[in-house]
Amino acid sequence: MKIFVWNCNMAFHKKWSAILRFNPSIVIISECANPEALQKRCPDFKPTSIEWIGGNPNKGLMVATFGDYELKRHSDYNSNLKWILPMEVTGPKRFRLLAVWAKHEKTKESANSVGPTLQALKEYDKLLIDSDFVVAGDFNNNVQWDKSGKLLSHQAVVDRLAHRNLVSAYHHHAGEKFGEESKATIYWRDRKKRRIKVSH
Repeated sequence: MKIFVWNCNMAFHKKWSAILRFNPSIVIISECANPEALQKRCPDFKPTSIEWIGGNPNKGLMVATFGDYELKRHSDYNSNLKWILPMEVTGPKRFRLLAVWAKHEKTKESANSVGPTLQALKEYDKLLIDSDFVVAGDFNNNVQWDKSGKLLSHQAVVDRLAHRNLVSAYHHHAGEKFGEESKATIYWRDRKKRRIKVSH
């Protein structure tokens, strides 16, 4: 099983074929248009199942499956937690998936909050019990950016997941600590400098 996570920075209809080269079982795409818009723009994109949330039809969180995998939104889904989707995945492996786009609203109130990922982990805590569970997506954070006294802490997310015996696949297999990654785990384009930046 392959789970592919990507922030497509919109214009998914121009990029989707590149994703399929990886032969994914599940894709989690942030900043993606809704299924109706995708059907018009890329009619050949035909996942087995698809879920999407968002207020802007051109910019939301999409989760799609391929092959023998299918998904459906969990009945405990809380629409007040924007950009977080709890789902039931069926197929060769059956598990629950919490798809994350940790879209941090740039407001004074949000700057002093625990952040969307930790809020979601608390809300959906009972889903993590007695079930195979995967949390994946765009966390928009790193322990390098944690500041003393700030509630918005990536380490708090890591600790919360560890409490439920969930570990980062990358850090577990690489044997590396958070904030000390030897390989890039995210790439983005700096529009001012017009070059690709790499962050750990």
